[in-house]
Amino acid sequence: MITSRESCERYLNDCRTGNLREGTIGHYRQSYVRFYKYFDPEMPLSDFCEKDYQNYILHLKSFISNDQSINSYLRDLITTIHFRNKEGWVKPFKMSAIKVDKQQVETYSESELKALLKKPNIKKRALVQIH
Repeated sequence: MITSRESCERYLNDCRTGNLREGTIGHYRQSYVRFYKYFDPEMPLSDFCEKDYQNYILHLKSFISNDQSINSYLRDLITTIHFRNKEGWVKPFKMSAIKVDKQQVETYSESELKALLKKPNIKKRALVQIH
């Protein structure tokens, strides 16, 4: 019976054989540290199911206020679980990142855009004075 920790280590080895950068592998390792704060690393994978995944989302939301950070951890876990599915250790189930509300981006006004896009007169050399 394979444990969660063993499957994560095997996934990292799979990443190495796929020539992923060590920085990426280190990022996965950091995600696993967070993962193991919720799940027992020695938990048999046969016990892992969709409900566990959903509860992990709630756990992350209770500690992390930034939805993009939560999604970063979830994407790492989703990728790892897909590897577990491929190896036949975990039955496939639906997983997705959480919805992130996009913040309104301040845009330029019409007159600001015209000023920015105005073609410079390269024949007339003007000195720009900085105040």
